[in-house]
Amino acid sequence: DTASFKTLQGTGIFQAQRNELQVSISPNPATDMVTLHSRLAVNAAVYGIEGRELLKVTNATRINIAALPAGIYLLKVTDTTGGKQTTLRFTKHNQ
Repeated sequence: DTASFKTLQGTGIFQAQRNELQVSISPNPATDMVTLHSRLAVNAAVYGIEGRELLKVTNATRINIAALPAGIYLLKVTDTTGGKQTTLRFTKHNQ
């Protein structure tokens, strides 16, 4: 038996990194506000760990998370043109 492989162009880690948005958040863990640090204007959506969208913010620099219960959340951040994105995880603590 023999096996053959074909290498596809543009489908590697390099391609994925080019489309990833460079953004960070602070503080983490947080109690009432999360600040986004990005060189580009971004939109953000907060998801519960089960995948349900809980909050959505356009042109986000800060997100008010005070109403969310304590837990772990996912933050999907996209640039305002929709070309780049990344997903971050943060923890919300009660005060």
